[in-house]
Amino acid sequence: MMQAFYGTSGFKEIHQRQRACSSLYLFEGFALFLGNRIEADVKPHSHHLLKIFISLDHSFEIEHRGEFREVEIAIIAPDEAHRFASDEGSYAVLYLDGESEAARYLCSKYIGSHGLCLLPELYLMPAKAELMELEDRKGSISKAECVSKSILGLLLGPYGQETVELDPRIKKVIAFLKESPDKKVKIEVVARHVGLSESRLIHLFTHQVGVPPRRYALWLRLLDAIDEIVDGASFTDAAYAAGFSDSAHLSRTFRKMFGLSLVEVFKSTSVASSFKRL
Repeated sequence: MMQAFYGTSGFKEIHQRQRACSSLYLFEGFALFLGNRIEADVKPHSHHLLKIFISLDHSFEIEHRGEFREVEIAIIAPDEAHRFASDEGSYAVLYLDGESEAARYLCSKYIGSHGLCLLPELYLMPAKAELMELEDRKGSISKAECVSKSILGLLLGPYGQETVELDPRIKKVIAFLKESPDKKVKIEVVARHVGLSESRLIHLFTHQVGVPPRRYALWLRLLDAIDEIVDGASFTDAAYAAGFSDSAHLSRTFRKMFGLSLVEVFKSTSVASSFKRL
């Protein structure tokens, strides 16, 4: 079930700053962020992605629902308000689309109605050394993908080992979406293209790929915009090229998904993306 959504086939290093303070690795449906300082938030914030926070050198303090707690590893539900009170120290954040089946499984297994699950440091110890290598700039985007999958495998258990052979019609849909210049093809058009009803397409695509087709297309549009910016385009031109109405729309979407400022990311972050243009 996770094979298509989390298995990317080729990579492209698209941005590197020698003095970058953090790193962001972007894939189709998930992302890995490595940093050494958390900006102090005025108030708790939320974003649409499920967030797996991992401290790399010391515990952090998190505020959640009015309570402060120390955290080594935290799984934070999508759209759950929180803020980190500690601002120094190295950490990693694995972002997972909140509408993906894997995210829903993690919410069911670990979070429930609590909005947040704290885990001991030893829980993800097998992946911690790899994360620290990446944090020291000793790894590539393929390494980032491997460690991300390792983290998900440890948390998902047998569920994460399930794979599904993609239906040929779903392969056509993915190719159709990637070939579309702005990734804004209407679902009914795509469904007609592969001979399925709209409801059947959504159900089959979500089951096999892990997220609904509209969410998958949004990830592609964000990746396209990032590619354009790295290639030298202005935020405005990148937004238009990727199907956003303007740069503000692109920035709002990025912040809503990740809880990060797109402008600030490009000021102090090394960015690498999975290559997905056909």
